[in-house]
Amino acid sequence: MSVLSLYIPIIDAETSEQYIIKMFQDHNIGKVMRVDFVKNTVKNRREAFLHFDEWFDNDTSKALREDILDPNTKSRLVYTGAKFWPLLVNKNAHSRVPNPNYEVLKTQEVKSEFKTHVINPFVFYEKKPTQTYPNKVAKCDQVESSDC
Repeated sequence: MSVLSLYIPIIDAETSEQYIIKMFQDHNIGKVMRVDFVKNTVKNRREAFLHFDEWFDNDTSKALREDILDPNTKSRLVYTGAKFWPLLVNKNAHSRVPNPNYEVLKTQEVKSEFKTHVINPFVFYEKKPTQTYPNKVAKCDQVESSDC
């Protein structure tokens, strides 16, 4: 079985690979092997593809994987205050598929310093009834399209 890889469709230009790796480690989700940043030239925004060495074997990590794989949910990681990353499945995890709308960003083009944030619990949103998971993972039935 392959390791699930993620796609973040919009990410702040100030966010570094090290910061993303740290957030997934600190939230006990998994060990990120690398992050590939691209610039979507059509939408004029930065996006990221996360490749994992492993997903941790715990309730939090399992709940997140289930949410991401469920097409009826909108998953996101709230990393500070009201700031979050929408999390989707990377559909081409094990190969680079050429896309004329993407410009691959080189390592030196991506900031490598950590951002300092107060970390909040992360929240997953879906349209099912409210349900709470261990380790402060929650679900909510209120989703506005501008949130994800």
